Amino acid sequence: MSVYFEGSWLASVTAAVLLLTKARRFGIHLSVSVVQQQRPYIQVPPALFYSPLLVGLGLPQSPLDPSMVMLPGASEHPGLIQLNEKWYTIDRSGKGEREETKALLSILQSDEIEDWALQQKFFSGCRQLGIVLEPALIDLFFSIPDIDDRLDVLLRIGRATKGVLGISLAELLGTVEERQELLKTTLAPWIVRCENDRLLEQITQIEEDLILFDVQRLTSVATPSMLGIQKSFVDFLGAIAVPVDPLQFIEKQYRFLGGKFVSVAPKGKRFEFPQSEIPEDDVDILEWILEETQKGADSVEMIWRSLSEQEQ
Repeated sequence: MSVYFEGSWLASVTAAVLLLTKARRFGIHLSVSVVQQQRPYIQVPPALFYSPLLVGLGLPQSPLDPSMVMLPGASEHPGLIQLNEKWYTIDRSGKGEREETKALLSILQSDEIEDWALQQKFFSGCRQLGIVLEPALIDLFFSIPDIDDRLDVLLRIGRATKGVLGISLAELLGTVEERQELLKTTLAPWIVRCENDRLLEQITQIEEDLILFDVQRLTSVATPSMLGIQKSFVDFLGAIAVPVDPLQFIEKQYRFLGGKFVSVAPKGKRFEFPQSEIPEDDVDILEWILEETQKGADSVEMIWRSLSEQEQ
């Protein structure tokens, strides 16, 4: 039995890989071909995101979580992390990507005597909570708008690096009255010291959010993507290599399974996917990959049923 795919290269090859895999599982010989067209050339930045489908298609995975795609790249190139279907840019060179991250690091690394007390309190608080800070983690914290998600990321990923758990954040924050007093002694000196407008804005917002924050919300259940990021975060920061073309991995998987590229589609079952334009923005390219591969995956059950009916 022969099957031919036309149209979108990525959706076609995805459907072909999954169809060949399914046929092998059932012990059925199936000839699958994609009508020849040049593989689109794309280059994506370092990225870490949850996608069992893309891992199954042959993309590099996290050594700590087989459901996470981990694309390496040069350390000077910012990385992309996807959390709860949103993308965030982080630094992988140890310097910080965001302006406020760099401003915070400059204070934490300052040799000025007036900054020593701030540094001691800051690092003491991190040790109490078991958080080991990476510039990338600070980038991520400042990028997330909602205080619940910020704290969730800080505790889950911060603790996942190297830290030993200390007291809980709920214990540290205490009642609203205790929290107001705590914020006076911890954040007020930073507001006085801060010379960077972006960092000052962030600190002021954190103070407002924490005063109103309900500590009971800290018991949220982590999503699979959050758990995967938690395990893989530090490894991703060190995943330094030449940037990759993800489509090469998918084509390699296709050829390994016996898939062929042909110039025309002769007699046989034919399926066509609509073409789509490849975007230019890094995030949009990754979203395009996810969407096109999902189109191919969504078609496989329907194609399989149509082949079964043809056999009957």
